[in-house]
Amino acid sequence: MAYQLGCLFTCSFFTFVCGIILFCFVWFDMSQDSLFKDLEPTYIKVAFLFSINMTIGGIVGMFSSHNPRKLRLGFTLGLTTKACVGSIITGILIIVSTNTLSNNFTEACDFDKRTGNFNQGYTATVQASYDSLKNCLLNCRRNGLPEAIGLFDCGKLGRDDAGNLWTMIEYRDLFDWAERKGGCGGFCMKDLPLFGYSNLDGFQMTQAMKGMNRKPCYEWIVRQLVIRGGIGGVVLITLALPSIATIIITLWTICSPPPIRRKTYEFEMHYPTEGDEYDSEEEGVDGYSLASPQYTRIVSGQNTYL
Repeated sequence: MAYQLGCLFTCSFFTFVCGIILFCFVWFDMSQDSLFKDLEPTYIKVAFLFSINMTIGGIVGMFSSHNPRKLRLGFTLGLTTKACVGSIITGILIIVSTNTLSNNFTEACDFDKRTGNFNQGYTATVQASYDSLKNCLLNCRRNGLPEAIGLFDCGKLGRDDAGNLWTMIEYRDLFDWAERKGGCGGFCMKDLPLFGYSNLDGFQMTQAMKGMNRKPCYEWIVRQLVIRGGIGGVVLITLALPSIATIIITLWTICSPPPIRRKTYEFEMHYPTEGDEYDSEEEGVDGYSLASPQYTRIVSGQNTYL
């Protein structure tokens, strides 16, 4: 039993550490990533929930190794199993969904280039967001700020024809991130940059350059979806693997048979006397006998555990 509890403590400790790492990854990376926030926001909440379950399961498991009650062990098993299985499934879904979404963007934009129409509703929604943001920028330049390089210069003048303020338009952060990191403009087709960031060649935005079209952003977004989705999925799966050992050890501890009750055995040594027979060759130095003592087992009425 001591060996099992030692293994349980060690595995629970690693589960606890993995839970903390996963929590930090979700909090400082996934929740700050524009791709996950705008395109796959559900996975952030799910991964955050599993990181908490994993951390608590590790804490309860370490405590249970010192006081192995069935209820605590069951609680450890439930939390750890939920976090482990959920994290692995979520990691796989992130990889699959980001690759699927990137393929949808590519196919829809290619179709748009050929026909001028979209065959993917989600891609059309993202394109409509860019069109609305562009409308805000052009209205800003027409209505009092012709020198505005980007939407950050417009303030409350940046509204589309429906009166929507540019800061309230969906996917604004996505296009901000894509233009800042990828130096692009537009979504499916090359178009105007919206926020005044420099291009990939390092040229700062000027009044002369603000009307120049740039390469479409969907190419950058698609590449980053595959890369970041793969990283996020692999991190979740990898951090969930130590929990498998915790699950196995916890099950082993729960399913182990209880201590066996048995009678206490006391032994009385009976040394040979003159009438006892023994091998004369066993006689020792100075007349002392080396004959093995004869033992008589006496069973007491007390109970003990193995």
